[in-house]
Amino acid sequence: MPDFSLDFGRLGFLTFIIAFIINIGLGLSLVRHGRKHISHKFFLTFLSIQNIWLIIMYTSVRAPEKYLLLMARIAMFFGALDALFLFLFVYTFQKQKISKKFLWIVSSMAAIVAVLTLSPFVFSHLVSNAMGEYAPKAGIGIIAFTLFVGFCVLETFYICLRRYFNSQGEDKLHWRYISIGLIVTYSLVMGFDLFYYNLPNNLNVIRLNHLYVLPFLLSASYVLLKYHFLNIRIFAAELFAFLIIGVSG
Repeated sequence: MPDFSLDFGRLGFLTFIIAFIINIGLGLSLVRHGRKHISHKFFLTFLSIQNIWLIIMYTSVRAPEKYLLLMARIAMFFGALDALFLFLFVYTFQKQKISKKFLWIVSSMAAIVAVLTLSPFVFSHLVSNAMGEYAPKAGIGIIAFTLFVGFCVLETFYICLRRYFNSQGEDKLHWRYISIGLIVTYSLVMGFDLFYYNLPNNLNVIRLNHLYVLPFLLSASYVLLKYHFLNIRIFAAELFAFLIIGVSG
């Protein structure tokens, strides 16, 4: 009989490649077709940081033990920046402005948290989990990281939902899909990476990070292709041809 069992190694690699390529496709489309608004710059920065974060998260749990702690700290560093620019993108969307004082405050908070992630205060050392794997042990600094990322993500949820309920017509559809994608993606990331992982130190939940980001990437791609969200004039063939070439290659 044929073997229908899933090869999670290959499945994980495939979903990582898909997430990586969609990120690049969205970024290139924004560069080619997007207007030079501040929200577009924040979104492009967010996509770039997220791609770096995806690469680090994918390779960190497969890295030799001597590099595991360093890779985990670098992943947290980019995770803090990822949350910051996601929040800034949604905050500046439509009104296209942000006060210098507020930008300085949230950027300073992000810088402090990001630097903290590279220290032993967030991940202090490696411990052996129940499966015999070495995993980073969270320190007291994980509280600061969680509070900052939680603020960025929850505030992003609030802004998206507020704009969804206050909008009409096509704009309402934009925010519906974006809100659903964001809530699903960052509920998975926050739930598994920050809370579940830090209880049993189970590396399996970290290995699926690239899968968690797909709901937002797919919803963002759908809205861009169907409704020209962000005022990007883009055709479906451009992004999907890029995706197919990348996967088949």
